[in-house]
Amino acid sequence: MILARSNEGKKQLKDLIAVIEARSLAEKDYAKALLKTCTTKEIEKLGTFEDSYNFFKEEAKKSHSAHDTVGNRLKDELVKPLQTFVDKCTKDKSNLDTKLAKSKKELSSQEGEYNKVCLVCLEPFTRTATHMVQYLSF
Repeated sequence: MILARSNEGKKQLKDLIAVIEARSLAEKDYAKALLKTCTTKEIEKLGTFEDSYNFFKEEAKKSHSAHDTVGNRLKDELVKPLQTFVDKCTKDKSNLDTKLAKSKKELSSQEGEYNKVCLVCLEPFTRTATHMVQYLSF
């Protein structure tokens, strides 16, 4: 039960990381697209539209900066710590599995030794009980 929940939690975290990475990439792509609109050389003479276009370029540059920052922060402040946590959990689970396998092996070995000791200790009683049964059956 615990192992199943652990595996499900790990899968959910990986899915969350994928969603955040996709959002981060979308923010960065949008920021690049905004910057590209500011650096278009196609329009040489804008006439009366030039002031409006310059204002648009400045706003687009600010938006570019904001979206680029959001993209970077998503990656740095969410994805990296979550990935570190998933990696740590995977390593801890691996260590636990190794210790558990070792404990099972030791327990199995001890159980074998216990059974041998029991047979040796119980042998005199078993012989006595067998003799008593034979004696009482006459």
